Amino acid sequence: MKRMMADVDAGRIDCIVVKDLSRFGRERIETGTYIAKTFKAKGIRFIAINDHYDTLTADGSETHIVMPIKALTNDNFSRDISTKVRSSQGIKREKGEYIGAFAPYGYKKSVENKNLLVPDDYAADIVREIYAEKLSGMSANAIAEGLNRRGVLCPSEYKRDKGERYATSFKQAAHSRWSAVTVKRILENAVYTGVLEQGKRAKVSYKVKREIQVPEAEWIRVENTHEPIISRQDYEAVQILLQRDMRAVGKGAKAKKNDRTPKKNAGQIGEN
Repeated sequence: MKRMMADVDAGRIDCIVVKDLSRFGRERIETGTYIAKTFKAKGIRFIAINDHYDTLTADGSETHIVMPIKALTNDNFSRDISTKVRSSQGIKREKGEYIGAFAPYGYKKSVENKNLLVPDDYAADIVREIYAEKLSGMSANAIAEGLNRRGVLCPSEYKRDKGERYATSFKQAAHSRWSAVTVKRILENAVYTGVLEQGKRAKVSYKVKREIQVPEAEWIRVENTHEPIISRQDYEAVQILLQRDMRAVGKGAKAKKNDRTPKKNAGQIGEN
């Protein structure tokens, strides 16, 4: 769409042909604006074959009455489909079926059942190692540095290496490496104890792709949905260590702030 409109602005296109109006757009207001205003202002002929609509021959009633009604019908159809998909996904989540596009690092989707997680032997061992090192007292940053030194692929690179068309909303370099943040996400994820926590993010609406965080109280949590990699005792022990790390960092930052001495006062003390 963006490339086509760039060509329209550059004067390379003077006619747009679609199978029907729904193939051009289902959002009634924006679709109507393009047909009734944008294309008309730019001298673009618009043809919807199955709707028997052609701006070159259409009269005012077709453009301002018939087409808006068809656009409204398409919009309602899109909303209905979105509602049914969300309902279906909600039922699967409550049944403990995994509906994510990609399995969490340490797992893979079962060949027999794509909604079931099974351990990925290699990655699962790395997860166990990360938890063991944290329990031994290592920081998330030290764990990440150790994995990088050994050349262990980070989760995103490992998925790509396995042939998965993985993409993420997090900013990444051309070749990603382990970081303290990545390690911490693994240490905080209850999925490794056999628990599925889904519905953490939701789209603003069926018309807007942007997602928002859902309050933890509204997550759908189901126990014993798949084979655990980490014991519940080890997971809970790690959460305690992470909380201690956070408090230690907070106290350190506060102490550092209180230790600051104005340069003027420091100079006066030196002179005395």
